[in-house]
Amino acid sequence: MELRKPHVSEFVTSENVELYENGSVAVCSFVAPCVVATQAGSLIPQYSTDDLRKKTLQAVAFYRSGFLRSLPLETQSSVLTPIGEMSAELITFYESGAVKRVFPLNGKLSGYWGEEDEASLAKSISIDIGGHSVRAKCINVSFYEQGSVESITLWPNETIALNTPAGKVQTRIGAKFSHAGGILSVEPAVPTVVKTPIGKITAYDQDAVGVIGDNNSLAFFETGAIRRVTAMHTKIIAKDLAGKITVLHPATRESLCGNEEEELIPMVIEFKPNGIQVTTGVSDSSYNLSYDEYDIKTQTFIPGFDAVSFCNPIPKQM
Repeated sequence: MELRKPHVSEFVTSENVELYENGSVAVCSFVAPCVVATQAGSLIPQYSTDDLRKKTLQAVAFYRSGFLRSLPLETQSSVLTPIGEMSAELITFYESGAVKRVFPLNGKLSGYWGEEDEASLAKSISIDIGGHSVRAKCINVSFYEQGSVESITLWPNETIALNTPAGKVQTRIGAKFSHAGGILSVEPAVPTVVKTPIGKITAYDQDAVGVIGDNNSLAFFETGAIRRVTAMHTKIIAKDLAGKITVLHPATRESLCGNEEEELIPMVIEFKPNGIQVTTGVSDSSYNLSYDEYDIKTQTFIPGFDAVSFCNPIPKQM
């Protein structure tokens, strides 16, 4: 069946129109009800602001081609998605017309309506993704254009247990999946020890931002091998062919609380076919260590007990 591709020409009651440089409509707002036929069903765009949660009139967005990109709804409505019906207040679409991302809630946060108020309206939804059965309160669910679930983003303080290639991981913020339903990344809710080609690493990122669950600190290749891990409690010890030792570990910074104490900057380890790339957080300094030139191992890093020093290997292209 051909996908339904709503075009800007179907929208007739708009104001506050913004244009692309080519003259096509980028965004516009509505002040009267109208019905738009989409792949997700026949839906009514937002046209009123008479609600504590809807302080502003949110605009409908379009691609340069004129096809629908983003649609805020007047009321929470049942919409059709690749995994069945879901309640939604905002939907985004691919240019083809396929559903891209569904937001069950879309309230405007303000001094009168906070995150806790919005979260109190959230309801758990059940999603089957490959061999995973997930039930959680989701900020949004995204889909690949061909229809399978791409990622889920969880509400703050919401956690789920997922069976990853590294074992069961208690997950916060979100998770990303492959087309086939395999896990590509998760955000560990607690420090979690995972096995890697260079040894055990405690995966955790205290700075993880819960805006979207697509890009998480513990990531896997589709084969299940570790692709990337963010760590705060692990250091890397690398010995080169001449016996010189390089030690890399999380850097520190002044506490954001302003109490003159120091806190750790998470360290990112990316696994390449012939080595690793380590970003320490010191001016985003990156170090490349190849398996051919270094014997690489990991150890537990304990701030205050480990000396804060960095050896600077010459970055090598891998």
